[in-house]
Amino acid sequence: MSSDAVPQPSTSQPQKQQTQRRLSLRLFLIRHGETESNVQKIVIGQSDSPLTVKGIEQAKALGEQLAESHPRSFWRIYSSDLPRAQHTTQLIIEKRSSVPPTRFDPRLRELARGAREGLPKVLSEMEAFSERERLGIMDPIPRFETPEEGWSRVSDWLDEVMEDVVQESGHVIVPETSDNGKKDTRDDGDKVLNVLVISHSGLLRIFLERLLGTQRLQQHPEARFEEKNGVPALSIPNSSLTILNIDLSPRESEISDDHDENDAENRQSRIASDAVLIEHLTSTEHYSRMQVAAL
Repeated sequence: MSSDAVPQPSTSQPQKQQTQRRLSLRLFLIRHGETESNVQKIVIGQSDSPLTVKGIEQAKALGEQLAESHPRSFWRIYSSDLPRAQHTTQLIIEKRSSVPPTRFDPRLRELARGAREGLPKVLSEMEAFSERERLGIMDPIPRFETPEEGWSRVSDWLDEVMEDVVQESGHVIVPETSDNGKKDTRDDGDKVLNVLVISHSGLLRIFLERLLGTQRLQQHPEARFEEKNGVPALSIPNSSLTILNIDLSPRESEISDDHDENDAENRQSRIASDAVLIEHLTSTEHYSRMQVAAL
């Protein structure tokens, strides 16, 4: 898979005489609440650290906002299987009357940080090795993952979700334009499936950068950046909410009469950048509102 595009799920070739209906996947991407290690500026990676009191408040505030703004049940709920993400998920959904079972998926884990895990963030990789030796830490050095490895597993997760959307929705997917070339604006039968996803800052950053492109992120009015190894990186605060609406309807240019639906290469099309709408980007409005209400 290329680093700048995500394959779209396979679909049988649509018939142009069908009623035009659209299918969208709305991802609610959330970083876990604040942890003890976040406060202490310790690298966590795939080890763990409990939520702080503030982290618990952040998650509850987000759960209340989602219950107010999106009261309907989510089609699916996914969470990293690391304890801090699981706890955040439980707090977000605890007051919802009806939710699907949470799917804990290791593909949504934070990047493995290698020798730096459990040590101060100010240490480089080489400094972390020296510090481990100085402290007499004899445990095996944690695994280290590259951004490419992180992207590989999270994009594999997204591929699977999109395949399931098409197979389980029972929805007809058709081209975005009608036979006369004009965009069809009818919304009867259109379907949007909401998916709640709780993960981690490093993995979410890679996901957004590869899916949307750094230039689009840099131009977004809600984007905030912080220095990471001397390079500007998208800031993803604790319990922040990003909402992406992904149009899964194939583009007219991607549909041809000679497509062989048994040909995997033909069945996999790409998500065009204009098929992903950013509804919110790393918003923490829910927690700000809670703080104001407490005054």
